[in-house]
Amino acid sequence: MLFWALSGVLYVLAGICAFINPILTSAALTLFLAIALLVAGVFRVFVGRRMRPLKGWGWIVASGVITALAGFVIALGWPVNSLWILGLFLAVDLIVQGWTMLAFGLGIRS
Repeated sequence: MLFWALSGVLYVLAGICAFINPILTSAALTLFLAIALLVAGVFRVFVGRRMRPLKGWGWIVASGVITALAGFVIALGWPVNSLWILGLFLAVDLIVQGWTMLAFGLGIRS
């Protein structure tokens, strides 16, 4: 119960902050995205290297390197890229979701 209440308070405060200062919010979210991508990429490289005897381990490592590189590039351009990077990620997600829905719809039609 306490966790849900604290979580709710945090969400309300974050929403108020985003409403009052959207530029600061986009900069903070972009920095968080860069850190998350760096951490996820390094973790994926670590896991991929531990899977070394298994077939396909190199793909996991390559994926991790690309993810970490994306985080590094975003962090290098921060805070200037904060105004467009979140929009780019949203646009890519919307395009992928749209193509997925189209493919699914066409697949169940046949």
